[in-house]
Amino acid sequence: MDNRGINWKQFLVTLLGTSIGVALTFTLNGVRESHKKERAQRLTAVMIIHDIDNTVEALKAIKKQEEVRSTKAMLWRDQPDSLKTAPYDSIYPVLDWLFNNGRDFHFDDSKERIFHSSQDSWQNLGSVKFIDNVQSFYYSRKGLEDQFNTEDWFVYPVSKQEFRGYLYDNDYKTEEEYDELVRKYLKRKLSEKKVRYFVDYAATRARLVSQYIDAWTGMNDENKFIMGITDQEMDDYINSITQTGVAVTARKLLGTWKMERMADNAQVHYEFRKDSVYSYVIYRNMPWVATYWSGNLKTKAGLAGKWHLQGDSLIMVDDPKIVFMDVDLSEMITVEGKRDSLEAWAKNYREESVQAYTQDYESSRRHANKVRMDASYDKIEWTGPNGRVLYTTRIK
Repeated sequence: MDNRGINWKQFLVTLLGTSIGVALTFTLNGVRESHKKERAQRLTAVMIIHDIDNTVEALKAIKKQEEVRSTKAMLWRDQPDSLKTAPYDSIYPVLDWLFNNGRDFHFDDSKERIFHSSQDSWQNLGSVKFIDNVQSFYYSRKGLEDQFNTEDWFVYPVSKQEFRGYLYDNDYKTEEEYDELVRKYLKRKLSEKKVRYFVDYAATRARLVSQYIDAWTGMNDENKFIMGITDQEMDDYINSITQTGVAVTARKLLGTWKMERMADNAQVHYEFRKDSVYSYVIYRNMPWVATYWSGNLKTKAGLAGKWHLQGDSLIMVDDPKIVFMDVDLSEMITVEGKRDSLEAWAKNYREESVQAYTQDYESSRRHANKVRMDASYDKIEWTGPNGRVLYTTRIK
């Protein structure tokens, strides 16, 4: 072989460069995989720590319920006549506390199932102590759940089905009569041995729950320390699972949006204008049967007011002076000679509806909803003050 034409210096430089490039590629890929693994590891740790925090919060709510409602139950049990004057909004929560719905109590175990679904999700967490803590937590949580469902001093003593039967058997026509029936039922139940037993053990249940709260809170503080999880990381994780969509801007909000309400055969339209005026219109189709007419009654009712964005909240303030209602009788059929009566009824129906709303809201009414849009800007997620979530779709 003739090697005289080979530039050995250039060949060696090229070979060295190729080797360095291959090594660098493998090194960078290894670094990327290591960072990816570390991110997954921390995300798993944060997810589990958040699950433990949520369980502790659930126990705090149970403890508070035991303390507040048992105190009232003991008062009414020992002084039955005090039930007669007790506010109703304090009576039903106590009765609801005693109800057995026929379903076992369960903690949300979705994160636990993720943790146990793959060995990688826990073997690579990097801390044996953290893994031991987590496994101990899930084991003890299952034990507490079993106590809630099997120990006689945890089992709710009043059958909700029996209560419903009691209401069905006792005719009532007014809210006051219903109120009186509930008071009588609760008074009778508080005198029963198994109910008294449940109420007397409320303090014991609260103490047991407190012990779990203290133990799991301390353990989770240790978990955060072991894994180096900061409060900011926890906040970022919570925001990532609770916040959806993108922020709403005034420009993106302009236009008309609809919401379907199947329960009452209604479609709601919101229109937001540049001049900060909005309108709220309900289109409803209602089957209507009366002595002299029947068919499909179509109505269009609405109001208007001012709107503005404040942070992630949409603020709407109704103007009670701008209320309207139209009644469409095109799909209503009357018996012979009763068309004029139907039209007169429709006129009264419209006027009374508008008057009723105007009287109810003689001053401006303010609504505040947290709003987010999807990535296409064609849907809005509305979260009300009570946590209820609704959705609207862009029409134009």
